[in-house]
Amino acid sequence: MSSRLLKSAFSIVALVAGLGAPAHADCLFEERAPIGEELNLPVHRWVKETDSKPQGIIVAVPGLVFSGKAYEELGKHFAEKNFHVYTIDLRGLGEWLKPNANFGADKRFHFTQSKDDLSKLLSTLREKYPDVPIFGLGESMGANYCLWEASTCPDLLDGAMLFSISYKVAVHPRPLWVKTFFQGLAHPKTPMNIVPYLEPTLSEDKQLVKKCLAHEDTCKEMSVEDLIKAAVTNRRTVQYLHQLPESMPILIVAGKKDKIQKTNQLHKMVSRMATKKAELVVLKNRGHLLVEHQKPSDEVFEVMNNWLATSVRPRTTVNPIAEVSSNLENDESQSLHQD
Repeated sequence: MSSRLLKSAFSIVALVAGLGAPAHADCLFEERAPIGEELNLPVHRWVKETDSKPQGIIVAVPGLVFSGKAYEELGKHFAEKNFHVYTIDLRGLGEWLKPNANFGADKRFHFTQSKDDLSKLLSTLREKYPDVPIFGLGESMGANYCLWEASTCPDLLDGAMLFSISYKVAVHPRPLWVKTFFQGLAHPKTPMNIVPYLEPTLSEDKQLVKKCLAHEDTCKEMSVEDLIKAAVTNRRTVQYLHQLPESMPILIVAGKKDKIQKTNQLHKMVSRMATKKAELVVLKNRGHLLVEHQKPSDEVFEVMNNWLATSVRPRTTVNPIAEVSSNLENDESQSLHQD
């Protein structure tokens, strides 16, 4: 067996062992990550305080009304396990709105440009860490962005974890809609209070909802025009499922009690995916928010850890799976069994 094959095997063992180990090491939060300074984009990062090569990189995209800092607990968890965890603020949110922001753009929502920002970040990370696997992670609209990226730029990701992705929207008509409808007709560009829509739908945990709405970075006003653009963007993100590589691992996690998207329709999305490595996990007692603004539950962490340990392989300068297959086939003392 070649030394390169042994190296790949030991890397896989290290990845699995690291995920299962308790998190003890301290981690460092960088509000303006160096790569963000380089790209002039609002990028945050959680890393181990010790300077070591990461076993993996996670790029987390926040939901529509949150900033990347909503992933604080998740970022610390995986940083302590020697992952580099990056988040990027979507345009019109988070650092884009700060008085001292100087990113060379306005403070408005720009959904397509946010996708371009994500591509730039991933491309730069791929160049800096060519042999480290990179995983996309997102919740709600952030999950849609990750799927969009995996479908259209699959060379930039080695897998994606999608929480509460919006495939089919759950509709709950309320009297408030009448007021919103006429307000939208009269003033489509004027921001309106969206808190009454968020409060009953964000989570089954009312304390979590209060925490989210109290956070200074949470967007509490949007215009009808921007809400429509967000809905159109979400629909656009799921139009390229047929372009996913067959070997791209995709984890989809959703709560059965989700009031924003229809969890019972997600199996239809999975059936449209070209990848043969899509996994759908439904949590029966959970609502929409599963990972943002909270320490994810043991159940959620277990799902993530198991998926990372079984679906992800270390990268090499060539396809690691093809290389392993070739080496084993040339070794008469070995036999290879692949799914």
